[in-house]
Amino acid sequence: MLGLEIEVGHDRRPVSYGIKTIRDLHTDRQLAYLLEAMSWIKREVHSPPLGRALRLAVSTSITSNNRLCGYATDYGRLAPLFSVRAFALPALTVELNPLHTSGGRGTLRAALSRVAASCSNEVRRNVLRGETVTPERMALARSAGTVAPGDSVKEIHSTPAADLCLTDPPYFDFIPYDTLSQVFRAWLAGRDLAGEPVLPAGDDPVQHFAQLLGTALANASKACVPGALVAFTFKGGEQGWSGVAGGLRLAGLRVTALWPVLADPGMGHHSGAGNCEFDMLVVCRPAPVCEPAPAHFDPSAWARAVSNWRPLSETDRRHMILAAKSLSPLRAVMTSATPSA
Repeated sequence: MLGLEIEVGHDRRPVSYGIKTIRDLHTDRQLAYLLEAMSWIKREVHSPPLGRALRLAVSTSITSNNRLCGYATDYGRLAPLFSVRAFALPALTVELNPLHTSGGRGTLRAALSRVAASCSNEVRRNVLRGETVTPERMALARSAGTVAPGDSVKEIHSTPAADLCLTDPPYFDFIPYDTLSQVFRAWLAGRDLAGEPVLPAGDDPVQHFAQLLGTALANASKACVPGALVAFTFKGGEQGWSGVAGGLRLAGLRVTALWPVLADPGMGHHSGAGNCEFDMLVVCRPAPVCEPAPAHFDPSAWARAVSNWRPLSETDRRHMILAAKSLSPLRAVMTSATPSA
């Protein structure tokens, strides 16, 4: 299983480091732990829900048990996989004891605790009350549902129909998610979880990206109740935003709201003058329940609002202008006949 060759894609660094297979990403000790943990779950755990939870915990611990982990001197602890979103082999690999019961970042015990916390019926959030931010615990409503991996460019079946769609498509060619995720997919029985990644390709990369994204968003919208909200975050350059606009047109969606959200604040590997800290949250509805809006999106208003509490970089300012320019022609408002979702 772990002899699976790494798909190089646009990043040839693994091969240049001498890493050709997923097995090569782990030391012998790490492989012994991961293989025995997965085998034990398969052999000893007969409850499907418990087995899924335990496999998720072991899979999570892969993040801190591989040869791409270095030492974050500013934090004084291990830097996990893809703290830089690429295959980056550190000069000195850091290896922890995944079975340690207290210390160390990324132990199996810590992963089990995170999985258990995700099953809680309560969530902790920082809430703004007046001018004071205070931590509060809130009840979390849960409903029965299923997780069904599949190809988003193919038809999506949802019974009953979904009330809304929240998604996070690839940022054009900014982060190679499909290439990076193979580190985890290699440990699953069904490694071919999806089809062609939604990435630019061919002689017209913008149109190719728009076609794939538009098909995926159209399928998601059709799987929802009529007029349901479709929302996603995005960041990118001119080509990326052109692809988003083209995809929305193909999907028959119109933009009813657009605003920036802080996603990657300047810290660690993501700091620097050229770092884009804000994503744009794009909120859409199907064209039949919308009518065109007369005004364009105003990036200067976003910049003023953000600057009131956080310095805004020139990179983010340009990013907001690109988003507004690309999506303003698709701006719309919901009609009074819009179904509630």
